[in-house]
Amino acid sequence: MIRPDATEGDIQLLWNGWGRCLEDAGVPMNKDAAGNYGKPDGDLYGQYRPAADKCAVKQPESWMDRERRSDPAFADRLRDAVDCLKEKGYQARIDPEGPRIAYSSTEEFARADADQATCEREAFSEAIASYGNG
Repeated sequence: MIRPDATEGDIQLLWNGWGRCLEDAGVPMNKDAAGNYGKPDGDLYGQYRPAADKCAVKQPESWMDRERRSDPAFADRLRDAVDCLKEKGYQARIDPEGPRIAYSSTEEFARADADQATCEREAFSEAIASYGNG
C-alpha cells in the first residue's frame, strides 16, 4: 500500500516491485534511464492476464483506494473532506461515479492539490493513524 506519508522514492520502490514481477512473468515493460519501471507494454487484460493475476498482490494501491474499498464510513469521511475544501473556497463536490472529489474546473482541480491532501488527511485521520509509522 502507498502510505499517506510515502515519499516519491518509496512509491517508486513499490511500483518497481510490481514491474519486476510482471517482467519476470513475461510482460514487456518500459523502464526509464535509471531502471525504474513504467507502464507495461503488454495488455494485462488480454494476453498477459495470467501474469497480471500472478503479480496482483504486488500492485501498489494508494491509501485512499484502500479506504474506498474497505472503509464502511468512506462516504462520510469524503463528505467531511469536501466540506473542508468548501471552507477553503473551492467548489468541491463528490463525484458519485468515483466516489471521489470533483471540482468545477480543471484549473480549480490543479489549484486544490495541496489543500485536498490536507483535507483528506484531516477527514481520514483516524484511518491514517491505524497505518502506524513505517
